[in-house]
Amino acid sequence: MPEWLRFAREYGPQGVQFIGVCDHLADWEAMAKMHAEADSAFPIALDAPPNADDRLPLGATATAYGIRGWPTTVIIDRQGTIRAAGLRDAHLRTVVDKLMAESLDTTDRKWSVSREDRLP
Repeated sequence: MPEWLRFAREYGPQGVQFIGVCDHLADWEAMAKMHAEADSAFPIALDAPPNADDRLPLGATATAYGIRGWPTTVIIDRQGTIRAAGLRDAHLRTVVDKLMAESLDTTDRKWSVSREDRLP
């Protein structure tokens, strides 16, 4: 979380939003306390429990984004399109800077995150 805090403080004034989503089984009180003590620059939310017909015991948000482990970073662009997921913290700045440099025209998308930049 310290790396995300730095990014949120640096990129927040430029309009970049960070949201922490905690696993539905997490100790919400402990997470909220840690969040407050860290003087976090981004909000956190508790994932909803899985639907009864879900095969995996993951929360609704984790299931929707295909997340299989924590922590996981998902990058969503200005148009609401997922552009990267499972990103290593070391590559977060590169991806965010590329997105910030893009025009609002969706035809400007000429890159993607390479497999080696993703989590194993």
